[in-house]
Amino acid sequence: RQNVLAGSTVRESFHDLQAINECLDEQSANGTTVVAAADGQTLGYFTFGPIATIAEDPALKINVADFAVVGSTKSYALTYGRKDIPPGISKPSDLAKATKVFVGGYSRSSLHDTRLRLSLELLGAPYQMVTGFQTIGAINKAMVQNELNFTSSTLPGWTTQGIPQVVQAGVGAPMFQFSYYGPDGKPTGYAGLTKQGVPTFEEVYADAFGKPPSGPKWEALVLSNHLGTQMQRLIVFPKGTPDEAVQTMRKAFQDVAKDPEFIAAFERVTSEVPDLGRPEEIEPLLAKMRNVDPAIKKVVQESIAE
Repeated sequence: RQNVLAGSTVRESFHDLQAINECLDEQSANGTTVVAAADGQTLGYFTFGPIATIAEDPALKINVADFAVVGSTKSYALTYGRKDIPPGISKPSDLAKATKVFVGGYSRSSLHDTRLRLSLELLGAPYQMVTGFQTIGAINKAMVQNELNFTSSTLPGWTTQGIPQVVQAGVGAPMFQFSYYGPDGKPTGYAGLTKQGVPTFEEVYADAFGKPPSGPKWEALVLSNHLGTQMQRLIVFPKGTPDEAVQTMRKAFQDVAKDPEFIAAFERVTSEVPDLGRPEEIEPLLAKMRNVDPAIKKVVQESIAE
């Protein structure tokens, strides 16, 4: 019965695409501290950003690795831009020849902004970040108005907003997808985007320079994106939650991944097939974040520094 109830809770949460978003442990927000009881009744479902953890940002008050992981939802990201980025874009590798790139972002330490900065720096394209936007819709509007000419999005945002607002308007086109580590440990791309003809960053780089990308900045880009891709949304319990509650919800979460009703609702809203991460996949990633190569950590720290 517990599994049935838990499965219903997970299913309804995803059907409505509503994050429970309760504070999971001691969390400071505008000077107010909120404490969630570790009683199995409080579950968090939120967007996860790996950058602050990799950089060991002192502003980070909570170590997500301390939570009891239920699962994650994965999502893949790509960049797109105006076709008239100076001096003109006829193919994605022309970005390496760009002279004026204005990039739409959310916040300096976000994964969105960081991977855009790192990729453009690797390509040697001069850019200016215009950050502080609240939604991808606002960024797309600025792009259509020629206030911006480059940004990125995860697949749901690209499918439901990027394509109709930018591509179908004749203003822009996809540039490249961000790579993540495949099962063989090598950078790879998302098959769904590859089928649409969207190249990976390393393919664009190789086309521009005749060799694959390398070095700490490239490794920082792939690692950051890999962590963000595999844990785009995290579902966790507070530290100290009874194991029975954790195991019950883990089973329910995986059961719902096979629920035809849930799958149909997810695809209808996001135009994407649900790709859910299991705890045995996620926990090694959290451990990896605690042991990041110092050279990669330095790149990320310098990237988010004011």
